[in-house]
Amino acid sequence: MIHEMEEIIQIPSFSKHKHQLFKSFKHDTIGKITPQQFNIIVMEELLLLVVITLVSITINRYDFIVGIIIAYVYHAFGHFIQSIALKSYAPGTISGILSSLMLWYLFKTLEIDIIKYLGWPIIGILLIILNLILMYKINFN
Repeated sequence: MIHEMEEIIQIPSFSKHKHQLFKSFKHDTIGKITPQQFNIIVMEELLLLVVITLVSITINRYDFIVGIIIAYVYHAFGHFIQSIALKSYAPGTISGILSSLMLWYLFKTLEIDIIKYLGWPIIGILLIILNLILMYKINFN
C-alpha cells in the first residue's frame, strides 16, 4: 500500500513526463488518465488483493498470494526500468525497491522456496494485466 500511496501522491507531477513514456502508443489512453481515474484503479487493485488474501487465508492455500507478491516484485522492477528510460524518477521506484527487498528478506526468513511458486507469478501478472485493461476500459468508456 505504501507503494501505491507514493504513486498516487507523485502522479500529478509525473504527468509532465508521461508523453515520453507513452508516445509510442497508437491510442494514448494511458497517457490521458487523470489522477482521479488512477486513484480509482489503485483502489480497485487493492480491493482485489484484499479479496485474494482473504480467500487464501480462508482456504489455507497461499500459493497464489505468494505468486502475486513475486509478480509485484517484477512490477516494482519495472518502475526502476522506467526511471532509467525516462532519465528521471518514476513514481513508485523507491517504495518498490524497498518493499521488494523487505519481501525478499521475509521469504528468506520464512524459508519460502520461491522456485516452487514460479508458475504462480505468471498467472498473477496475467490477472493484473487483464484487470488493468478492464479498469482502463471502464474509465474511458
